[in-house]
Amino acid sequence: MTDRKHVLFLTWKDIWHPHAGGAELVMHEYAKGLAKEWYRVTWFASSAAGHPEEEVIDGIRILRKYSQHTVWLMAWHWYRKFRKSNRPDLIIDEAGGWPLLSPWYEKHVPLLFFAHHVGDREFDAYPWIVGKLAKWWYRKTFSFYRKIPTVTISESTKAELVKDFRFPAENVTVISLATDVAPVREIDWKAKSNDVLFLGRLTPIKRAEHAVLAFASVLGRLPADSRLTVVGSAQDSEYGERVRQVVRELGIADRVIFRGRIDRSDFPAVIASHRCILVPSQKEWFWLIVLEANAYGLPAIAYDVPGLRDSVIPGRNGVLVEDGNYRAMGAEILKMLEQNYCSTLSESSLDHVKSIPTWKDNVLRFARIVEATIPH
Repeated sequence: MTDRKHVLFLTWKDIWHPHAGGAELVMHEYAKGLAKEWYRVTWFASSAAGHPEEEVIDGIRILRKYSQHTVWLMAWHWYRKFRKSNRPDLIIDEAGGWPLLSPWYEKHVPLLFFAHHVGDREFDAYPWIVGKLAKWWYRKTFSFYRKIPTVTISESTKAELVKDFRFPAENVTVISLATDVAPVREIDWKAKSNDVLFLGRLTPIKRAEHAVLAFASVLGRLPADSRLTVVGSAQDSEYGERVRQVVRELGIADRVIFRGRIDRSDFPAVIASHRCILVPSQKEWFWLIVLEANAYGLPAIAYDVPGLRDSVIPGRNGVLVEDGNYRAMGAEILKMLEQNYCSTLSESSLDHVKSIPTWKDNVLRFARIVEATIPH
């Protein structure tokens, strides 16, 4: 083990953080894969409630320090001490939120930038001047990585990096998302209800209230037993309450079920009985929810925005509607209750997910990039 090259992951959160999401899942798959086959892997991230400052999981040495709000600012201080006895051969600096600014404090070790997405629109929910300053600084941090080899997960994000941040196109490699969710062998139509699903964290950028509005816009034409199931934790408690308030104001509390966060082991029981999944995000850089829904025969009704237009192929595994047009989303819900239409799209969604790479496939691609970045 000791003669293996040493790869250091620098991330905002790790997969065990209470607010972990798609970015952390992706990085965990790559860190786990590299540690299992080729490299000695260390992962530095912010502190996680209930987890120690140091532990080894899946062959990865996990080190945690600082809060999720300060880790990006203080990582340099931790790294200065760490590198005295743990010099890495490569640093993978990830932007699931704020990147950890490694170009500022490491000039000799090769760097690899992992830009899941450009998340500056999240700051639009902040108070005006705070949001403006945060967005300016966020975009400024990305410019520090312009000349560094970069990996991202969609053509939409690559286009943003090239157009808006002047990253050289040849410097950015796209490795689309994978899934190890085993598709159901066949769709059990007897177990299907007339319910529709929203699955995701309750944060402003996910726009769960649009799922509520879309459902409510056609409620009078839906079967009496149709319901909207909202699955996901309220990462932003104020926003979570706002979504519930919309439900109350529309007078449809008896038709909307809030399930909170559920374990993946519960996905088959919860997801499979629904007709479709609603994805009204402003941007959806981790469309794993689309693939996971497809694996249970659920097509996606999604807004035509970056990320979702990369993952939803109209007529194949779902439909795209105009961004922000929740009434158009509602009209598509009605179509999903037409058996012939729904069954055709559900079957093709199931076929589609079977063509998606596994994480083992993606790890091999990522490992080749890592190998090419480390000098020999």
